[in-house]
Amino acid sequence: MSFVGPASASDTLVLTSERRRVRRLRHYWDRLRRDRAMPALRDVDPRALPVAWSDCFVLAIAEDTGEPIFAHVGNELAVDCGRVLTGESLSAVPARTLIGKATRCVAEVLATRAPLIVEGEFVHADGDTVLYRAIVLPFAEDAAHIDHLLGAATCRRLAAG
Repeated sequence: MSFVGPASASDTLVLTSERRRVRRLRHYWDRLRRDRAMPALRDVDPRALPVAWSDCFVLAIAEDTGEPIFAHVGNELAVDCGRVLTGESLSAVPARTLIGKATRCVAEVLATRAPLIVEGEFVHADGDTVLYRAIVLPFAEDAAHIDHLLGAATCRRLAAG
């Protein structure tokens, strides 16, 4: 998926800013990783993230089932979703929400063991058209077995036609 072209110069500035935040988070992950396959979640300082913690989520990967469970859902994502997801499984996420779009690539991140950026446009559950960009990054305490995923998502709602 890709972004629909911006309608004005201010739209271009917003889209560029969102793109930079996602890329800065990827560079932050690379710095934490150093020479390892992936960093450990304990290396993350939410205050040092290049995106607001309220735009982030953390999924813990259950050892026994491999089911992703929300360990953290930032306030902006929780408000957009309309429910508290902390402690719930990934399958509880409503599809037509920002976090629903941001987490649709979780299986691919787990399979490829690499960060993934997704972007696109969708009609939100409330009827608004939303442009979004998100990233999901793998983390491993032992640098081998993914035990957490950190994600961040930003969006811009389009004015109703």
